[in-house]
Amino acid sequence: MTARRAGPSSPQSADPSSSCPRAPPDLSSNAPAGSSSPPRNAPGYRRRRWRRRNVVDAGRVAVAGSSQGGALALAAAGLLPGLAAALVDVPFLAGIGHALQSATEGPYLEIIRYLAMHPGDEHAALRTLSYMDGCGFAARADAPALFSVGLMDPVCPPAGVDAAFLTYRGAKTLEVYRYGGHEGGHRAHEQKQLRWLRDAFGQPRPQLPVRLPGPTAG
Repeated sequence: MTARRAGPSSPQSADPSSSCPRAPPDLSSNAPAGSSSPPRNAPGYRRRRWRRRNVVDAGRVAVAGSSQGGALALAAAGLLPGLAAALVDVPFLAGIGHALQSATEGPYLEIIRYLAMHPGDEHAALRTLSYMDGCGFAARADAPALFSVGLMDPVCPPAGVDAAFLTYRGAKTLEVYRYGGHEGGHRAHEQKQLRWLRDAFGQPRPQLPVRLPGPTAG
């Protein structure tokens, strides 16, 4: 198990010939012209609303997910400014063109089977998929991020995860689990995430309550 750390990436550093050059649309400003507040169904309305609630510390909001959840965490990190941290584990739909070359299980096989039957559609299919590739979101995300990858993952291969990690714009760390599959680093990684979040949030280590044994039946 090894960890790789990197500083923020330049938005221009992504390889334009890769499978994930496209960035998602900018949703940071979406209030109708001449309106002081957006309608409830406007994109971004809910995120601005929860930031104003007293129950949420807007300065300590993190996103986290694994597999498809990792893809959603990347999307949220790319679309939502002001996040404190992002935890991205074995993300799906990241570096799709690279992942298709080595996936042996899971949803990527549906694309592989389709392209095997329709080889002439490869360019159009990969172009369409590039609009939802996690690398496009990673290229605009600036929250500190902790990634993880299992080098034996047959569902979300390391090549796709590595593409997202290298494209990620903000400060980032990658935990590599040499013998990990799609589950990544299991409980050991969860403990790393908690320690990493503590540092990201600037909090001291919490003191756990002492649990005393209960009365024994006599």
